Amino acid sequence: MSNNKKICPHCGKEIPALADFCPECGLSVVEEAATAEERLNMIVEEEPEEAAAAAAAEGGESKEEFEKRMAERRESYQKALDDRRKRQRRMVPVVAALIIAAVAGGGYAISRIMNTDLPVTGESATASLESQVESAAETPVGGDANGAVDASNMTIPSTIVAETTIPESSSLAESASESASESSSESTSAAETTTAAPSTVDTSNAKTMYTTTWLNVRSGPSGDSSVIGTTDNLEALQVLDASGNWYKIAWNGREAYVYSGYVESSKEDAKKAIAKRESEEESKAEESKKKAESESKKEEEEEEETKKSKGTDSSSVISDSSSRYLDEDDLDGMSSKELRRARNEIYARHGAIFSDESLQKYFEKKSWYTPKVPAADIDWDDLNKYEQANIDLMTEME
Repeated sequence: MSNNKKICPHCGKEIPALADFCPECGLSVVEEAATAEERLNMIVEEEPEEAAAAAAAEGGESKEEFEKRMAERRESYQKALDDRRKRQRRMVPVVAALIIAAVAGGGYAISRIMNTDLPVTGESATASLESQVESAAETPVGGDANGAVDASNMTIPSTIVAETTIPESSSLAESASESASESSSESTSAAETTTAAPSTVDTSNAKTMYTTTWLNVRSGPSGDSSVIGTTDNLEALQVLDASGNWYKIAWNGREAYVYSGYVESSKEDAKKAIAKRESEEESKAEESKKKAESESKKEEEEEEETKKSKGTDSSSVISDSSSRYLDEDDLDGMSSKELRRARNEIYARHGAIFSDESLQKYFEKKSWYTPKVPAADIDWDDLNKYEQANIDLMTEME
């Protein structure tokens, strides 16, 4: 095989060395030229005279015919490259808008704008761009065996989003900067334009009334309605209508409601209502103070009465019956009444309240006695070992 020929990797046929497509099977035989720029450079860097001589020797093509075909081919690729750059420049405003959208809403917002199923960002977007541009450059639609390109079919796919590889040139960078600035200005202008102006309320028939305290302004005539503001004390309101216990008012360009119980028809009436309420509040505060002082004095008197009525007798029948074992000698000579009092004296030390009136009166005279619980509620286990043994002894001797 001569140097002016090469083998098609698909069908194995011998084809011209400069061919990009096999004339037999129609498939691309370009292996290394990945981009339109590289393919154009490859054509420009060929040696037309040597290639023309080889082509003339093999196929009978003259040098002029070969040079004309090469010129057409370079022109076709140059046109395709220029068209692609123009489309990329037109993509600059779109890219700027996508960047703004990415800042505001992230990749998901971009994917919704571009009507894609999932957000495309980062490396995946770059890979998508590169693969589709390469595909457009390497596989010309309608190309012939020599690689002639129909430039009108080399389009930038619309699914490329988020990141776009833009040729490095000062003019294109300036264009991108200007487009981004314009897009930002347009976005700001659009945001300002679309800001809803507050609705206006007809106040031509409204009546001016005044508040007598700080009031919640609500969205509806109900205490359950949301609070949208607060009035000042003695504030003038534009009252539009009445709805039950509520006044409909004009508030910041919209209709709202306040409770009518704290609104007066004139400023003078409002001042009088405020003075009356303050006077009533002072009277209530004074009354509450007097009531608290009276209750405190009453409690002191009751405490003093309790002290006076409390017994002053500190004596006991047997003072140590809760701290030692008694024997019959300790109880010898005591009457049944004394033994009964001595036995219940142990319960009295635990705060027993006796159902027997005579016992209750007897122990109430004792200074050490403090009634707490009914005697029946005092459990046997609440007594210590001395008390239990002494009660048993006194019960036996009683």
